[in-house]
Amino acid sequence: MTSGVVCILTAGRGTRMGQSLAWLNKALLPVGDRAAISHLIDRFGPEKRYVIGLGHLADQVRGYLEIAHPGIVFDFVDIEPVSGPGSGPGRSLLCCADAIGHDEPFFFAPCDALIGPGIDLNAPGDWVGTARVSEAESVEFCNFRLDGGLVAGIADKVRVSPEDHSAFTGVMRIESCSAFWRALAESGERGGTVQGELQVSAGLDAIRAGGNLRAQEIEWTDLGNQEAYRAELRRRSGFDFTKPGEALYVLHGRVIKLFERVSSASGRVQRARAARCGVFPEVLDAAEGFVAYRFVEGETLYGTIDHELLGRLLRWVKAELWTPVKVARDEFAGACDAFYRGKTFERLEMLEASGGLIHEPSFVDGVALPPVRDLLAGIDWDRLASGGTPVVFHGDLQFDNVLLRVDGGFTLLDWRQDFAGRLDAGDLDYDLAKMIGGIRLDYAAIKAKGVRYEDAHRGSVLGYPSCRHAEELERSVFTFARSIGRDVWRLELLVGLIHLNMAPLHAAPFDLLLRDLARQELALALGIGKDATERAAV
Repeated sequence: MTSGVVCILTAGRGTRMGQSLAWLNKALLPVGDRAAISHLIDRFGPEKRYVIGLGHLADQVRGYLEIAHPGIVFDFVDIEPVSGPGSGPGRSLLCCADAIGHDEPFFFAPCDALIGPGIDLNAPGDWVGTARVSEAESVEFCNFRLDGGLVAGIADKVRVSPEDHSAFTGVMRIESCSAFWRALAESGERGGTVQGELQVSAGLDAIRAGGNLRAQEIEWTDLGNQEAYRAELRRRSGFDFTKPGEALYVLHGRVIKLFERVSSASGRVQRARAARCGVFPEVLDAAEGFVAYRFVEGETLYGTIDHELLGRLLRWVKAELWTPVKVARDEFAGACDAFYRGKTFERLEMLEASGGLIHEPSFVDGVALPPVRDLLAGIDWDRLASGGTPVVFHGDLQFDNVLLRVDGGFTLLDWRQDFAGRLDAGDLDYDLAKMIGGIRLDYAAIKAKGVRYEDAHRGSVLGYPSCRHAEELERSVFTFARSIGRDVWRLELLVGLIHLNMAPLHAAPFDLLLRDLARQELALALGIGKDATERAAV
């Protein structure tokens, strides 16, 4: 591809993405293994110079690009105003004019869209990328009336017929720079806005008037609203397993994680650098909210786990990770109480707020079970808190986070940042319970195929994949736990609490399945319903 400049605007607030994604700049929406903006950079190529308009969550965008694409030249421009009268993509583009160069041909692309392979990015001249949208959708777009491949008219943010109009995808190349910039600036000076915003259509109309603006119909995926983004995730992976407040990217030999809570990143960096060499991957870079570590070749254990490999893993973790930490007994009991009881009731409030407690079926898989609050009322929280053992810990020790390297060794991924605020120690039983929970629920299979949850007239029916050799593996973990003096009652209880705490972090129907699975597990740990004979009709 020819060299040149690419301008990408990331200043907008992404209000169409919904509250769950409000913490993340829309340019950084994870799509596959990288952010949406990285897909654009891949399409245009690393030899380009990139001008990035910054505004909302500017530090996120800057931090990501500097960590994910260290070899590329970025010129960052602060956009003002980001919102309100006189703002808009046209105003943001004008802010970038000096960085682009007033006489420099340039490309322009939206940060929240994917460009398919069907467009010729090497095409010379002035052109716009177009796509067909429905008449109802056309009011959200700048629309072009076409005549023989040329743009003959522009209808911005008005309802038009798709029979004689195509929508502007936001992708364009401008070669008639002086005409474009002059018209855009003049429109801004006279207050020429569409729906209160200065649009790029003002500059495009000047090129159209000269008869030089061509249209290329392109393959294009708009990610600019939550529904469209979630649909793209489902198309790619089969099931939306994203965690709120976290984003994961894998590119250029690096795994990059971005966290809404800055302490989640800094805690992970500190814990990884303090751990024994080889337990966690090497941390390569860190910025506010970001941690980047070296990509390690291997395969997660869900694809390879068996009795022998599990035994080897448990022995290795015991020797290399679970180093005892000296903490006063009462002090660690307080941490366990905060982590187990305190966090559980916080998550219960989240579940209630999302509607997850409005209806709790009386039967789950044919067995009568109490509601969540009644089960929690039956827990001996003091016993649970006082039984913890402080060790160097992982915090999410399920098989999707255990890598079997090509050399036959293990590396632990996606470690937790803290345990009730502690960076030095966590509860050994929590790691064991996480492993048991990940045997009962094969998270890798769920990401690929999803789950099934039915709420029938006599109760709910749960359908989910378990880990291969699940019964044998679970017995092995419990046998190992007994051999090192662990309390089986405590482990059973923690597995139920883990799944209950996960429930409000996931979308339907996984949230309800986790809730009812937790009810089954908590009832088992508390001795409730084990001998129940009343069954729902099948």
